[in-house]
Amino acid sequence: MIISFIFGFSLNELFKKNNNKSEPKEGIYTVKKVIDGDSIILDTGEEVRYQGIDTPEPNTRWGTEAKTLNENLVLGKKVRIELDRTKLDIYGRTLAYVWIRDTMVNEKLLEEGYAKV
Repeated sequence: MIISFIFGFSLNELFKKNNNKSEPKEGIYTVKKVIDGDSIILDTGEEVRYQGIDTPEPNTRWGTEAKTLNENLVLGKKVRIELDRTKLDIYGRTLAYVWIRDTMVNEKLLEEGYAKV
């Protein structure tokens, strides 16, 4: 019974944390980490997935190159996050258009041949 209480309490706390995730917000953020060619982590800890594109995974052909280009474009830099109607993907990541000054990173990855729509 005690184990059920502890286990139930732990799951309840975990469930509360997931439900209390704040709504993504547009704004200017610094990129803390590049996960792959189309995903980054902001200085807020928020994971962002680039809206509308898909790049190869790092362990597949061209995946390392896509990640490297993404790192060169955004790592450690201030980016502007622009949201669309769908703000989160099925994994809870923020979906966004990512801008460096007047360059949309999503589009740049497409132009360079490292992403598809």
